[in-house]
Amino acid sequence: MDEREIIRQKNKQWQLDNVHWQKEIRTWQHDTQRLVALLYMLEKTLPEQSSWLAQHKARIDKHNDDLTRYSSNLDKQYLPESRSYVELDKQQSLHKLMQQSHYKMRSVHESLHKEYLNKMQQVRDLAQRFIDEVGSIVD
Repeated sequence: MDEREIIRQKNKQWQLDNVHWQKEIRTWQHDTQRLVALLYMLEKTLPEQSSWLAQHKARIDKHNDDLTRYSSNLDKQYLPESRSYVELDKQQSLHKLMQQSHYKMRSVHESLHKEYLNKMQQVRDLAQRFIDEVGSIVD
């Protein structure tokens, strides 16, 4: 093989290498885009969850304040000198309102508990997909 043929062969090999590298870099870009999309989905899921958790925490705190005030007033109303029918009617009305508020809070909390578990499952599934994607790239 003469010197020109060797140069042509080397050039051909370099061109094949370049084609291979171009194909490989497109694969890497595609893989990276899929991983970025999964990370975006994870990143989006968690702040949304944090937001509704903060809102629910505020509702629980308000309910706790209401319950504390109600309990404080209840203790005052049990003093022997403060017993009267008017106060008993008022106490029963307040008790009924507090009971309704508490049942509603319980219902909301149970509903959000289920939603929380569903959201955590979504986070887990997305994280697993991310790990699986990385695993398929590395393996």
